[in-house]
Formats: sequence, structure tokens, C-alpha cells
Amino acid sequence: MRRTKNIAWGDGDLTVKELTMQELIEVLGTLSRTADHLDLVFHERLPSEAVVISSGIPRTELLAFPPSRLDELWKGVEEVNPFFLDAV
Repeated sequence: MRRTKNIAWGDGDLTVKELTMQELIEVLGTLSRTADHLDLVFHERLPSEAVVISSGIPRTELLAFPPSRLDELWKGVEEVNPFFLDAV
């Protein structure tokens, strides 16, 4: 069973989920095409594509948030994906 975590987001909660092996493979396979400014800011963290898939928040919406708010999201996603975090 996947790990999940609810984090406060906007007017409610957001559930982030652990990625499956297939999703990890997809993230790693598309990293050269999906890397962007989010990956530069969070360069020693999970790839932004992993955060997009785990949270369900489109990349374009993530760009509207300040880095401090995104940091909370990254932390939540990293908490449920510790294996992937250690691997990158």
C-alpha cells in the first residue's frame, strides 16, 4: 500500500502520495525534458515532476506559489517518498 500524507494547502488539505516504481521510472526518464526553474530552486530535493505527480498539482499552478509555501509541499512529498529522495 502507498504511503500518503495530508498537508494543509489553500482552504483545505492536500493528500500527497508515495510514487510507484513505474512513476519513479517515468520521472527519471523525463527529467531532462521536464527540469525547469523549480528544479533549480529545489536542486538538492526531489525532482519537480515527482512533486507534480505526487500532489496532483499542475506545474503551472506550482509556479504561482512562493518558495516558502512550495517548501512545505516538497517536505510532504519527500516524507512519503524517502526511498526516492535517498536515490536522487
